[in-house]
Amino acid sequence: MARPDLSAPEVLDLRRQAFLLHQLASAPDGTRTRADADKRIPKPLQEELSLNPATADACRRGLRDRGLVREVVGKVVAHTITDAGREWLLEHDVFIPLAPARGRAGTPPDAAVANARTAWVMLQLLDAPAEGATAATLNKRRGPARLGLNSATARAVRGELVVRRMVAVSRTSRSERFSLTSAGVMYMTGLSFDGLGTLKIAAPALTRLLQAARGASAPPAAGSPTPTPVLPAQLEQVVMDIFHELLGQKYAALQMVPIHELRAVVTARCGPDAASHAVLDGLLLDLRRARKVGLVSISDRSRATPEQLRDSVSAVGETFFYVENRRG
Repeated sequence: MARPDLSAPEVLDLRRQAFLLHQLASAPDGTRTRADADKRIPKPLQEELSLNPATADACRRGLRDRGLVREVVGKVVAHTITDAGREWLLEHDVFIPLAPARGRAGTPPDAAVANARTAWVMLQLLDAPAEGATAATLNKRRGPARLGLNSATARAVRGELVVRRMVAVSRTSRSERFSLTSAGVMYMTGLSFDGLGTLKIAAPALTRLLQAARGASAPPAAGSPTPTPVLPAQLEQVVMDIFHELLGQKYAALQMVPIHELRAVVTARCGPDAASHAVLDGLLLDLRRARKVGLVSISDRSRATPEQLRDSVSAVGETFFYVENRRG
């Protein structure tokens, strides 16, 4: 399941960089001392990433030279993640290592077992709730014994699927939640489930898989909320609530929310008029002038899709791509 476009050493290097940047991004002010950061490398990840204090320091120097972190030298050496570092982390977040699990990951004895492990892990996620399922919940069902899916092995399979963007992970300071991406559901339509024996699958999950196989879009789930228009006087509070919700969950590590993501949620909850450029752009610029939020420009437009740029906020000579808490 390795990424076919990347060699194993390239993946290892990306995972080291993503881990160290995530360490900084998850700090309250984006800064950690070198000693504190080294102590926070869990022993399983030290082994998995071959990341001891010496290799971590060498990696940080490389990040510093590329402008992704800034070194602060005083009584102790510390590092601060830069806006460019946060952008890089957003683009490469699939390489952030998952939280360690108990035990040791087992190597599959053959391709059949490897494929069956993948099928089982993805099948578990097919009917996960909208907010995703935690590893603790998923690990309660280990699958057929012959697959050897202990917690560490299931973590390894999920991690490979995350790197391939088949599975999405939403992180907070205390948890990770997993869900299938659209690409993941499509990938499942080509999997063999023969090695899993008798299966029990929820009807909505089966419908989702069959519709993907037919190339059809799934209908809205029963009880899905419909957009509720809000009064102009209420929109600011609604937008700020959505911003802080995204900031505290999906973008807790980045500490910035892409405007296209904010716009999508406003559309879903309040309707397209509230999320239009005529309304939402002006509101965000007003919040910036009132020093309630900060707007951050994108430094490299090639990293964003045309749709993401279209749904950002255009200003004179720049494109605001992120919303952040006002600093200072």
